[in-house]
Amino acid sequence: MTFHTLSTALAVNVSLDLRDILLGLLILAGIVALVVLIVLLIRVITTMKKVNKLLDDVSVPLVETTAELPAMAVKIRDILGNLVDITDDVTEASPGLLEHTLDALDAANAGVGAVSALVVGLSNGLLGIVDRVGATASVGGFGSILSTIFAAFAAGRRRGKRSSKRKKRR
Repeated sequence: MTFHTLSTALAVNVSLDLRDILLGLLILAGIVALVVLIVLLIRVITTMKKVNKLLDDVSVPLVETTAELPAMAVKIRDILGNLVDITDDVTEASPGLLEHTLDALDAANAGVGAVSALVVGLSNGLLGIVDRVGATASVGGFGSILSTIFAAFAAGRRRGKRSSKRKKRR
């Protein structure tokens, strides 16, 4: 196809073919792509310079850390060996410890049972005394019996405090 432009005072005829227009657009797209590629290449070069600087900064501590790795591996091996020994010791000691714990719990249970029986016996004895006194004695006689019982408990408490002080001094 041929496009004709209007003639001007100079009478210039310009004819543009569709192929020429497409070729011009393709050349412009190529120039834009080249500019974008050059900008990207500049950015990649800048990034590579920063990466090289970072590697230079990190290389010395990295070499030192790598040199320390064999010593750390030996220490870790020793620690793991100690953990195995501790685990073996705990495995050997735990059945005996469990048995002693169960024995202590049984003894505590027996102690609680004895204290419970003592409390029940005392309460039954006091109840019997109160029933007898109430049936046979007057209020004054009951008061004297209670004062005697409380005096006995107070004497026992004083005696218990003295013996605990002696134990603390030893």
